[in-house]
Amino acid sequence: MSCLRAELTIETANKIIKQEANSLLKNFFGVLCSQMKFDYIDNGVITTDGKTQNVRYDDHNFEIVGIRIGSGTTAVDICNDYNLEAELFDISYANLSIDFYCSSNEAGITIYQEATNNASESQSVNEVGLLGKAYAAGILQNCYYDRTVLVETVTLEPEQTMKITYKLKYVA
Repeated sequence: MSCLRAELTIETANKIIKQEANSLLKNFFGVLCSQMKFDYIDNGVITTDGKTQNVRYDDHNFEIVGIRIGSGTTAVDICNDYNLEAELFDISYANLSIDFYCSSNEAGITIYQEATNNASESQSVNEVGLLGKAYAAGILQNCYYDRTVLVETVTLEPEQTMKITYKLKYVA
């Protein structure tokens, strides 16, 4: 059965979690529609400050800012989520990469980033978000395209680095 899938892989020194990325949000589809129509979409995105905005076609739409992590555990609401529930601070992000691939029965995009715990205590990671840009209210603004609640908590120890990979793919 052909379908569009989003997968998430989290890797630390002592744990690997692979799961379906459980929620491409309203923002992803609002921006995609504006790009396809080459026009604006009423109330197409909710920016990270919680404001519902019209979104319009722009060359910088879908520009990826990075992957962010948090400790929230509330189930995802694809029409109303606009931020991580509880973003973790004292985290540094590095090595963002975005690649396209295609094989005989699969085509997709891989987005990779590393997150390092700079806090002096361990941090519990329960949610991951894909943060990007959308042209809304006349300027480029941050908005989340995905928020995924992990199937199990990942503990990130001080100075430990987590490798995070999103894979958005179509399987024939």
